[in-house]
Amino acid sequence: MHAFRPETLMTINNASVLELWAAVVTQELHSDVSWETCLSAGNAICGIVRDGATYHINRHKDRVEQGDALNQVSELNTMRFNLVPQNDLVLIDGKPVPGDEEILKDRFATSENYKEMKEWLEVTAKSFSIDYLEERALNIFDFFKPSISPGLDPWSTDTMFNCMALFHSGHEYGAEDIRWFQRKAEQEEMEFIEEERLRILEEAAAKKRVPRTKPKPTPRRVTRAMAARTDAASQGL
Repeated sequence: MHAFRPETLMTINNASVLELWAAVVTQELHSDVSWETCLSAGNAICGIVRDGATYHINRHKDRVEQGDALNQVSELNTMRFNLVPQNDLVLIDGKPVPGDEEILKDRFATSENYKEMKEWLEVTAKSFSIDYLEERALNIFDFFKPSISPGLDPWSTDTMFNCMALFHSGHEYGAEDIRWFQRKAEQEEMEFIEEERLRILEEAAAKKRVPRTKPKPTPRRVTRAMAARTDAASQGL
């Protein structure tokens, strides 16, 4: 755990933190991807989220020209965003998104602020499982980002970040979110068990309600005496 230092408190805008958080999450999800690609993905995700999207599906996969051949490139799936990387950068609408760490670092007051924030975000990302981080990383950010006063731009307005509180709030959200999913799973299981119990009872009751038809009486065997009486009656004897 980090020791509390003055650098833990810093003034920075939400967009810069989201961009760095998305880059850190991408690195955690894809350890084989370069840091430049992660920064490019963070930049792209920040832009998409600022436009109002919560996830992005690459419905028409970008194609890039490599020499004379037109090749389809693979996807980079991170934080429910399906991105297309090319030459260490992510493509949005066929155009590469910059992944320059120096540009992002310059938005922080000092390089120590940037380093401190990056370390705290890495610690926060590692506290969750890979599958959970992929699915809920954006929700975690929404939980720990500071609120901005009405009328101000929620992304570009500088606000105070406490990195230690950021880590604890992110972990608190994740723990509560996981408990919510567990409670929901238990509730769904109980509902399924109750539905199965009612179904079995209804099937048993339906079997009892089936009307039973009376079997037709078996014809009586005609004896010789009965035949004689019938014959005599017919002759008027």
